[in-house]
Amino acid sequence: MTEKVQHNWCSFYNYRSYQIKMRSGKELIEDESTMITRDCILSYVPIPRQSFGATFPYILFNESIAMEKLRKHIEEITTITDENFEAIRSFFTIRKVLKHQYLIQQGDEAKYEYLILSGVFRVFYLDEEGKEHIVQFATENWWMSDYIAYFNQNKANMYVLCMEPGEVLSLTLEGREKLATLLPQMEHFFRVKLTNGYMALQARIVSLLSSNPQQRYEEFAGLYPNLIQRIPKKYIAEYLGVSRETLSRLSTAH
Repeated sequence: MTEKVQHNWCSFYNYRSYQIKMRSGKELIEDESTMITRDCILSYVPIPRQSFGATFPYILFNESIAMEKLRKHIEEITTITDENFEAIRSFFTIRKVLKHQYLIQQGDEAKYEYLILSGVFRVFYLDEEGKEHIVQFATENWWMSDYIAYFNQNKANMYVLCMEPGEVLSLTLEGREKLATLLPQMEHFFRVKLTNGYMALQARIVSLLSSNPQQRYEEFAGLYPNLIQRIPKKYIAEYLGVSRETLSRLSTAH
């Protein structure tokens, strides 16, 4: 039996032959892992059987919206022309990510850094006893990876886990370096993002060393009010270095 899933701008089907029909009636035939139309990009992503009650191998992306978000993100820092952006967009790949899906696991090759278009992610490592230590949360317009592994092209020590279904744009180190060489604007963009990341990391370290739990909670809630509602309290507690019970008292007091 043909299974059908409705999306806000497209209908698509799971045929044995993997033929896809758009609302326009245009038929697309599978081309191994990727199919491209004028407005949409269709990528092969395995989805757990329980997600739809049957194996459903495709997720459909609106490429134009993703690229609009990318351009807006870049132009918050630097100015680019249409010609510049046509070159830039070719280096990025769109990826749909499901809740509880890993983008990076310890031992993986850290091939990509990711710009988050939607969703919430957790970057953490496990110590020798298996205890989780959260390095950062990441949400829309944030970049994330295991950067030590990414820049050194080594095996990852970190995990990057999706906490809320979302979409990301992935960029290889080779692509990043080519972009920085090709376009001075992108070299400036990456330098600003990296500098901001360094400053945020230093501020977090100082906060952990010098602030009490109440101060850390108030700082987190002030900086990231939307994340308070989107991240389970147990993970916020881990991030702040307090127990779940202490976090409850802090949030009540706040």
